[in-house]
Amino acid sequence: MHRVQRVAHTLAWALPLALLLTAIVAVPVMMFEPGGLPRWRALRQELRQLNEHNERLRLEVERLHREIEALRTDPATVERVARDELGLVRPGDLVLLFPADSGRAVMTTASARASGSGSGSVSDSDPVPDSDSGSDSETGSVSA
Repeated sequence: MHRVQRVAHTLAWALPLALLLTAIVAVPVMMFEPGGLPRWRALRQELRQLNEHNERLRLEVERLHREIEALRTDPATVERVARDELGLVRPGDLVLLFPADSGRAVMTTASARASGSGSGSVSDSDPVPDSDSGSDSETGSVSA
């Protein structure tokens, strides 16, 4: 019985000491290995970037919702999109085509109601001034 008590007494102080020594060695090793602290920092940085990206996307969604609502309810917004993105013009608008640096024509519209000239829509088949013709500024009026 005396031997059992001695083993119990030895385990009572040896086991906690062994656990403490293991922790002193294992914790720093686990923290600084590639899957430890550096990985945690990288994941934290990735989380921050993803949260920033999500916020940018949320703001973009809000902007698009506002634009959709404006397109549904505001005639001026519909006209702006028709003119700027679809290239449509109103009857009576004067369409001036200027050559761009890339060789493609750039369309500019100006209201010509006061001058009485009429114009229609511009299509790909309409004449586009040639940028190599030697003239500095060519303008064309497209009529329907």
